[in-house]
Amino acid sequence: MSAAADGELPDPVPEPACPEAEPERFEAWLARHCKAAGFRLAVGFTVALAAERFGGAIRGAVRTRKGDWSPPRLPGGAPKIDELVRGLISHRAFRVGLWAAASGLSYAATKRATGSAAVAGAVAGSTVALLGPLRGTVIDPVELSLHAAVRAGEHVASSAHASALLPPLLREHSGTLVFVGACTQIMFSWFYQPDALPRSYRVWIDRMADMDPRLLTALRQLRSGRVRYGRASPILREYCLDHHLDPGRADLVHGHIPCALVHPCSGERCSHNLAARAWRGAKAAAMVYLPVHAIGAAVAAGPKMAAAAREGRGARFLAEALLRVGSNTARSSAFLGAFIGLVWYGVCLTRGAFRSDLTLGPLVGSFLCGWSVLLEAKRRRGELAMFTLPRALHALWFGLKSSGLGLRDVPLFHVALAAAAGAALAPDWQSEEKARRLKPVVRLVLWLALGSN
Repeated sequence: MSAAADGELPDPVPEPACPEAEPERFEAWLARHCKAAGFRLAVGFTVALAAERFGGAIRGAVRTRKGDWSPPRLPGGAPKIDELVRGLISHRAFRVGLWAAASGLSYAATKRATGSAAVAGAVAGSTVALLGPLRGTVIDPVELSLHAAVRAGEHVASSAHASALLPPLLREHSGTLVFVGACTQIMFSWFYQPDALPRSYRVWIDRMADMDPRLLTALRQLRSGRVRYGRASPILREYCLDHHLDPGRADLVHGHIPCALVHPCSGERCSHNLAARAWRGAKAAAMVYLPVHAIGAAVAAGPKMAAAAREGRGARFLAEALLRVGSNTARSSAFLGAFIGLVWYGVCLTRGAFRSDLTLGPLVGSFLCGWSVLLEAKRRRGELAMFTLPRALHALWFGLKSSGLGLRDVPLFHVALAAAAGAALAPDWQSEEKARRLKPVVRLVLWLALGSN
């Protein structure tokens, strides 16, 4: 009698097992990743070369700078192939492409061998050593390592933010506090150790500050002790003659230099100087921020504009977009104008109250200027903080080196820093859910350096 007749269920028929996917052969794996490495090399070289050329165009640098390369030519005008190849390989933009290719290949190889994304990320981060000694250029490996460390720290902090591990004050105002601290370090370094800042950033501050360099030279020499109050010195004589001032008033033998000589266009009226400097800074900033916000709005609103035009809302959508661009430009310009004005306010305040313009004045001005970020939208404060923090660390690093405690003197310290950043970011890059929490710029760099997640 059958099992069904006895009231028993028949044994289930086992489903055929799906054949397991065969592991990828090493030859196929190697070919796939070598092809990806070649792609990264080309992209890295192109992006780095474009960044250098664009930066040169922004600075108006038509001259040939050290490290720039142009193909050597034969008398007939054709390039020499062997010299062209050697020049290409020695170009610093090629090193960026080589770094991108090597980081992706080493990450894939290490992950295949160990199965650990953190270890693979550390190995990939250490390939920053391939960039070589390019300090002071667009491709400064120490700066890149600091940027990587800051972004990794931001990601770890945002994870703590999500789980409410940070104190409420830090959660609410972390961007503002970081920006203030970074600006204090950056601006104080600009007063007394300008070489501690990246060259392009220093030139930008010089242009926006619009301060006579002879005043800065006198201030730096007073602080270093090369000249002293109470001793005769003609250091500001030419400055006074150019501004139609009595050179005798600027002789250090008389002691403290009056504010009328520091800002001759405003005389003794420090508040007038503050307002005038802030206004000029805001106008100059508007010329920079207007195209930045306009391009950002065009990229963000492009697809929506076409949909709005089809629905008959094109004119209204365009008007709203233009209004946002104008509002954001005004806000950012006011922020930078207030930044400049607050530096001068701190300097003049301490000069008048304490007759101190060597350490306390620049320090107070450097501290106050960062609070101008409160004029910016809250979402922008965090980005501004992340923009300035690596430069502040760069200046701090330089200052420690000058005092004999420099971390730059530790062999390959920046390589270890980049490796630690890679180890912190790579595991989250492997998870689609966690990768979405990464900032867009971080995702872009990880895609270039590590490949698709």
